[in-house]
Amino acid sequence: MSAETSQIVAVSLTAKEVDDGAAVGLLLDQITGAVASFTADGGYDQDRIYAGVAERHPEAAVIVPPHATAVPSETAATAPTQRDRHLRSPSHDRPSIALSLGKLAALRRKRRELPERNAR
Repeated sequence: MSAETSQIVAVSLTAKEVDDGAAVGLLLDQITGAVASFTADGGYDQDRIYAGVAERHPEAAVIVPPHATAVPSETAATAPTQRDRHLRSPSHDRPSIALSLGKLAALRRKRRELPERNAR
């Protein structure tokens, strides 16, 4: 979603038997400009997601709630990845991210309602 226009800039629909993470490359290929952040649900908590975003948009933050069983990478102590740092950060626990995603969804709903209110 564009921060400036609130318009969707990339979309991909996958069948239930397809891993959502497999579509990330297709999503990122649809974006021509810079990406500030990639936000998704816990189904995207995969090393290849972080790597795919970093490959195309090195400065982008990846905001994905970790699985309850998430563990840091083998190199976390010596060369931590963005995901490793995310797992270590107390400010990025599951409830706060879920709450933020919930707030984002609520803001989107309110934004969709605005034109209707103004039309009355």
